[in-house]
Amino acid sequence: MGLTQEQILAALDRYEVETREVAVPELGGKVLVREMPGNLRNRLEATYATIRNGGDSKALDKVTAQLISTCVVDEAGKPYLTMDVAQRIVAKAQKAAFRIRDAVLELSATDEDDVEALAEVFGDAQSEPSTSV
Repeated sequence: MGLTQEQILAALDRYEVETREVAVPELGGKVLVREMPGNLRNRLEATYATIRNGGDSKALDKVTAQLISTCVVDEAGKPYLTMDVAQRIVAKAQKAAFRIRDAVLELSATDEDDVEALAEVFGDAQSEPSTSV
């Protein structure tokens, strides 16, 4: 027999969000990142689907900024970067944004197929210069 609702709820109460320290030399140090919450992953995947179907790849800048502002956390696990700061990182320090993004994707249990699909979308979108600020 499968898990009961009570067992699932008990497991959720014990669940700890995984974090990792990431070196970001472009910003002069390290940041702590957490795995992304499900609602952000859904947004990210919807953006990828839109881009794959010919949509505006600039939407990826916004979702990447959301990922940074949501998943860069302090020692207590709380996000501390505003969207404005995250958007500036995406616009001015792309290598830093990609390092953070890649660490979050890895922590967020993306499998090899997910990573390949994401790399394809990111590769297409990254070949275009970013104009967002």
